[in-house]
Formats: sequence, C-alpha cells, structure tokens
Amino acid sequence: MLHYLLALILFFQPLGAFPAPERCSITLEFSYSFKNTNEVRVITSNAESLNFMGQNVTMEYTVEPVENDGMLNWSIKGDGSFRIEYKMISERYELEDFSGNISDLPDSMDRWLGKSAVNVSGKTIDFIDPQDELIKEKAREIAGDEQSIYQISRKLYNWITANVRYNGDAYTYPQSAVETLKRRSGDCDEQTALFISMARSLGVPCFYIDGYVIDRRGTYPAGHAWAGVIKYNDRGLEIFPVDTIYGELGVKSANKVFVDYDRGTEDYMSIIYNDVRYWYDGGKRPEVNYSVRCTEYVSNTNPLHQIREILTA
Repeated sequence: MLHYLLALILFFQPLGAFPAPERCSITLEFSYSFKNTNEVRVITSNAESLNFMGQNVTMEYTVEPVENDGMLNWSIKGDGSFRIEYKMISERYELEDFSGNISDLPDSMDRWLGKSAVNVSGKTIDFIDPQDELIKEKAREIAGDEQSIYQISRKLYNWITANVRYNGDAYTYPQSAVETLKRRSGDCDEQTALFISMARSLGVPCFYIDGYVIDRRGTYPAGHAWAGVIKYNDRGLEIFPVDTIYGELGVKSANKVFVDYDRGTEDYMSIIYNDVRYWYDGGKRPEVNYSVRCTEYVSNTNPLHQIREILTA
C-alpha cells in the first residue's frame, strides 16, 4: 500500500515542488547531419572555455575538430554527419562576494560593452543594443548613479522581473532589445538581450549565455538563455549569472548548464543565437538536421527519498 501511495504522489507531484539539485552529472549529445555539395563549417566552444560558474566539462566527438583561437572547428564537404557529447559535472553556483565597481574594471572588458546584432534567416536584428537612446534612458532611470556592478545588476533584474512578462510565443524573428522594452514582453533570450543592453549602456560588461535546463527527471533538455555579468575587485575577475525567467540573481542551479556564450563580437553572437552553429560559403543553403538529447542525468536530489520523508514526518 505504501509503495502504491508513493508512486501516486511521485507521479502527480509537480516538478517544481522538489528543490533544485546541488550537483548533477549530465551528458548532452548533439547530432548534426548535412546534405550539401559546398563546404559547411561548424564552430563551437572548446570544453576548457566552459569551465566556470560551477561547471566542469569534457567533450567527445565522432569526427576530430581543428582548434583555432580556443574554438573547435569542423569542415564538412558534401553529405556528412557527426556527433558531439558534452559530459558535464555541474554544481550549484552562488555569488558570495558582492564587491566590485565599474571603476575597478580593466580596459580588456570593453569588448563586452558594445552592440551585437544577430542575423536570422537573412534578417539583421539589433538584438543587443546599449546605444539605443530609449534603453540608455530607462537604464539610467532604474540604476541612478549606482556604481556597484552587483547593485546595478540587481536593480535592472528587479525592474525586468516586475515589468516584463514572459512570452514564449514564437515570433517570425527575434525581437530587438528595444522592441522588448516597448512591448514589455519577451522570452528568455529576448529578456536576456534587454538586460545585457541596459547593463552595457551603464558600463557593466556582460555577455549572452546559450544553454539548457534539464528537467528534474532528466528526460528533456530545454533550450534556455541568461546573462553572465563580469565584475572585478582585489580578488580578481568573477562572473555571476542573471536569469530573469527562473528568478536567479547571482545563482545558477546545478541542472542548468551552458554550451556556448557571446564572445563580444557581432559575428559570434549570430552564430550562437542560431542553435546550429554553422555557416557556408555561397551556393545553395545546406539542408541541416540537428538534434540534442540528454543521454545521462544523475543528481543528488532523490524525489522518492524526499517523498518518504514527507510521509513519515
């Protein structure tokens, strides 16, 4: 009888009722196949560049890549296919040191202060735009004369979560940051672009993160985007997350992982915004088949154990 009750409770219990895990072992498999007579180039991050904010990543491939400037590159001619596996140990990350002002930042951070357009299906959108006057005006109104990077981020985060509603409806193209501001609605990537645009307009360097949230059963990797904010103090450089959709400021849950991030250039921003990170030289647009699945998910959160605790309490 107890097992029957446990099964019923586990089945009907909403996933959000259980706490996010503190540590996860996750494997994501990306499969690519191309049909094209021209050369197709695929690019993604090297595993070493993904080892921050609680992540440790190794990668395995069915086709060996070429490393160039810290990135991994594949060149596919004609028909071809390959797989990439990201093997991740992900731990909950939480910012502990909140110090660091804009004046503490080195000049090398300026690369994450500019405008980043994206090209989607031949259309160019001013996706991240810290130069837009409406965005600059609203960001200054929200943050005032604040100089602390964390406090600026907190004020912008609070305003967006209170005033911009989530809209997961598919648009024919992504909204620009200023469109999201005017409409007061957007999905994860559009709210992230608005936050980044506002923060950059105030001199706060930050970048776009492309990742996945793995559901608590480990069955489905949902595409997701959030921001990484850069601060600097006498302890050195630190990056902390800002996620207006999941309500996480300075915190990243262990079941949230990333596989790429903005390098501060428009070309690369276009690459990571489009889930399949490829481009081709002239000729007919290649036929691309792309999929991602979670082949392993092990966490320290055991719902069955928690249900037993509930029943015996």
